[in-house]
Amino acid sequence: MTEGQTIFLILSLLYLSECVVWMGKRTVLFSAWWGSGYRIFFASERFGNNHGGLALLNPLSPLGSNFLGHWIPLSISPDGVCAFTLQTIGNTGRPFQTGKVLKFKEISDSKADGKYLWLNESRFVKCGDAEQAASLAKWIQQLSSKSAENREASIRRTWAAQFSKENALKCYESVISLAAGIRCNCFIFFVLLYGVAPIMASTYGLIRSMIPVAIVMLICALFISVSYFYAHKVLCPPLQFERLIF
Repeated sequence: MTEGQTIFLILSLLYLSECVVWMGKRTVLFSAWWGSGYRIFFASERFGNNHGGLALLNPLSPLGSNFLGHWIPLSISPDGVCAFTLQTIGNTGRPFQTGKVLKFKEISDSKADGKYLWLNESRFVKCGDAEQAASLAKWIQQLSSKSAENREASIRRTWAAQFSKENALKCYESVISLAAGIRCNCFIFFVLLYGVAPIMASTYGLIRSMIPVAIVMLICALFISVSYFYAHKVLCPPLQFERLIF
């Protein structure tokens, strides 16, 4: 195997590793592989543990799309919250749950730290992502300041909004619109990496083509980063820390 073939193999393995996603047992993957309708996938039982498993995304991103949906990790009532849910999705079973219970009158502070929801300065439950944790922290903080009667009405309104088809379509259209530029840049990057670069390496030699290809790849990566930063800022304004990490 030549040096060029070795580098190409390494790049291919790195790329395929990015197409594998870790899913918790409360997460559902909606995946459209070849531009058709979405199919539902759950965490793998074979490649996973008590907390979740692996799932494979479409490696040819222009031909499909993927969305992750996270089930709420706690039970909530007008009286309090419990770090336990009875529901299971697919055949993955329930993840480990602590079963902690707190009444709203006992909750003095509610905040998010990454994927974790903290109540009264103590880690309460792990959420599907940072956005869900921040949303739950804000919701619980609002509910704790209401009476039990008002809490019940607020909970019902929130669940109705969560399962609203109109809200889901509006969110979907917003994501598709913002992701269009990112998908285009990623497709160009893919063609460059697995089409143009090997042809240049075989035609002009690996040493002569390495620097020009690296410069173009850097420019493409910069465009992808800027596009992602803008889309994330519009969709998730409070999660500034995640954008800085990216």
